[in-house]
Amino acid sequence: MYNKTIIHGRLCKDWAKLTNSKNNIFAVNTLANKRFDDTTFYDIFIAEKRVENLLKIIPKGSEIIVEGVVDKPKMSLDYNMRIYVDRIDIVRGKSAESKDTDNDKESDNDDLPF
Repeated sequence: MYNKTIIHGRLCKDWAKLTNSKNNIFAVNTLANKRFDDTTFYDIFIAEKRVENLLKIIPKGSEIIVEGVVDKPKMSLDYNMRIYVDRIDIVRGKSAESKDTDNDKESDNDDLPF
C-alpha cells in the first residue's frame, strides 16, 4: 500500500526534540490545518539529521506545506494524527520585525523623467 499525504498549515509551537525506543532522534512540532471553520491538528516528526539548519529558519507561526506518511497511534490518548515528514516547503516564514533603513524610505522623485 502507498501512504502519502500533503498538508498545508501553520506551526503551533516551537520545535522540540524527541527520542523513541530505538534511540532515533526526531524534531517534533504541531501543525494546524484550517478548513473552512474547522481546524485539524497534526503532530509532525522529522528525522533530526535532516533538520539541523531547518529548525532555525522555520519558527513558530510559519506557514508550511509538509509531505509525508500519516500514522494514528493505536494505544494513545493523543488524538492528533502523526505525519512522518519526507519534505517541507516554506510558504511564509514568520514575519520579521520591520526595521527602519535607508532602503525602505522612498527615493527622491526629482530625478524621474516623467
